[in-house]
Amino acid sequence: MKNRTDRMLLRSFLVSLLVYGLLLSIYIQYFWSGTITAPILGALERPFFWLAVSGYGVPFFALQLLLCRRKSGGAVLLPVLTVIIPLMSLQGMFGVHGWGIITWTVLLRYSIAPAAGSLLACAVYGIHRLRMKKIAQPQGDF
Repeated sequence: MKNRTDRMLLRSFLVSLLVYGLLLSIYIQYFWSGTITAPILGALERPFFWLAVSGYGVPFFALQLLLCRRKSGGAVLLPVLTVIIPLMSLQGMFGVHGWGIITWTVLLRYSIAPAAGSLLACAVYGIHRLRMKKIAQPQGDF
């Protein structure tokens, strides 16, 4: 059962990474270049933007959950790295002047979703482990 779930998590990581990559490329190709003339597609521009730009937290969620289940070294390393990058970019934003602030702001913007996905997966896995430990304990006196 564990191998089946691990395969499903790996597949969901790969498929969601592919889907969000395609969404981002479609957004860049059509919406960003301004070639859309249909009013319905123009109305979908804002939700499509947030889905294409912020949605890559889902692949990181699946990857982190897979790493937690496998109990590998990456289970600790991935959340640490994904949290360090936004913190470093936040520190960099306040440490530079001029046009360098834009670089650090863009890095901060694009590093929040992987950090949120990884931390959420760690929280979900921890809650699941606590529930399983609580259920496994005997109920009552013998």
